[in-house]
Amino acid sequence: MSLNITTQHAELKKELDRINSDNRVSFTEFQHIRDAADAKIDRLTAPELQAHLKKLQKSVDDAVEVLQQVALAARKAKLDDAAKAALKESVSYQITYLAMGFKTSVERL
Repeated sequence: MSLNITTQHAELKKELDRINSDNRVSFTEFQHIRDAADAKIDRLTAPELQAHLKKLQKSVDDAVEVLQQVALAARKAKLDDAAKAALKESVSYQITYLAMGFKTSVERL
């Protein structure tokens, strides 16, 4: 099971294609995308967006941290294959829910 990300943004698509070329995400690639995401947010200067953008940035950082905690707890629990598959599916649904939130809000601008 895998989640794939697609985008219409050429620069991000190029990065994703490069990262996905070996079907693995290294820590360096992960960190690069995080840094690029932060840099993109930092370039937005509309005062009425600042508080919301900072909150979004923190929420995404928190979500990534919780994903890492879930993975660590699952490793410690030594889940069987069926439980791992169920966990991956349920988390995939959560991530899809987030993506759908984007599609029904910001993408419509």
